[in-house]
Amino acid sequence: MQIRRRIYKKKGEVDTIFSGGFKGKLSESDFNKIVEELSKINWDTLTFPDVQCCDAPVVTILIRYNNKGKNFESMTPPPSTNKLIAYLVDFSLNVSLPRYNRPMDFEVAEPPPPNQ
Repeated sequence: MQIRRRIYKKKGEVDTIFSGGFKGKLSESDFNKIVEELSKINWDTLTFPDVQCCDAPVVTILIRYNNKGKNFESMTPPPSTNKLIAYLVDFSLNVSLPRYNRPMDFEVAEPPPPNQ
């Protein structure tokens, strides 16, 4: 699992201890919980409202599944994603992963080619 997070001490001041890239292996129970929450969402029809106007966090989800890649970004994600987002936020703040200082490419471009 790779996590990239930006935590602020106060407005405009990034907390460099808790911010950055982290990479590690999920426990089986964490993996199962994330898969459970992911499976509750219809990713094919999901849309995020285009709200990025105010002083609030922007939630970004980049996902690949079934040879598809999608990006979702909004300040007001749909309610169907609330449990997944809450779990991931809690997980990212409370799990102990080693710092990963190499660049992480989270952008979803072209999905991988299908297996032949």
